[in-house]
Amino acid sequence: MDDIDERIEKLKREAHALSGGKMLTGIAPNCPPETEEQFWKSVLAFENAAEVQPFDELVSSGLTLPPAEELDDVALKATLWGMIRGLSVGCVSRIHESSERSRSLCPALVQRAP
Repeated sequence: MDDIDERIEKLKREAHALSGGKMLTGIAPNCPPETEEQFWKSVLAFENAAEVQPFDELVSSGLTLPPAEELDDVALKATLWGMIRGLSVGCVSRIHESSERSRSLCPALVQRAP
C-alpha cells in the first residue's frame, strides 16, 4: 500500500470514528488519490471545528443591535441589511422574511445576547 493510500485510510478511520460508526462512503472510480486525501482532510477539519453561534459572530464583528422599538423603518432596514451582510460573510444564509417578521426578530436576537 502506498503512503498516500495509508494516509487516506487513516483519515477515513478518523472520520468513521467521529460519525459514531454511521458513515457511508463512496468514491468516483477515477478520483486522484491527492484529491481524495484533501477531501478527507477537509471533512475532518469541518467535523473538528468549534461550533459558533451566528449572533455571537455578528457581535464580535462589531455589529450593534438597538432595541427594536427604537428603530424606525429606515433604521430597521439598515440594521437588517447590516445583519444580512454580516451573516453572508460568515456563510450563513437567510430566508426571506416579511417586514413584520423582521421586526419581531430583533428582540429575539437581542435577548439571545450574553
